[in-house]
Amino acid sequence: MCELKVSLKEDGKSVEVAQDVIYVKLSEQNLILRDVLGSSKIVEGALVEELDISKESLILLKSPLLTKVARFLSILNASISTRRYDQSIEAAWEDVKAEGDRCIREAWKMGRKG
Repeated sequence: MCELKVSLKEDGKSVEVAQDVIYVKLSEQNLILRDVLGSSKIVEGALVEELDISKESLILLKSPLLTKVARFLSILNASISTRRYDQSIEAAWEDVKAEGDRCIREAWKMGRKG
């Protein structure tokens, strides 16, 4: 069986967050990691960047923008599955756009300094 070492990349840094992981599930804005002993760890606002079975490695990417996108998608999917419009979709989408704009401004500032 292949157990994974899980690393989390955030702000250009990478840290190992779990070992012997055999199960990963997206639940709203969180990834749930479960190891071979059944212990769970929740990683908020991250998505899978790379899965390499040959290296038994899973790399997660964390960003405030991903948290907001995951929240938006969670509300949207719930609305679609219940076939009912949820007005909070609009607010969640505005949060995504605002965070995206913030990221672009930060990147622009860094580019101006370099």
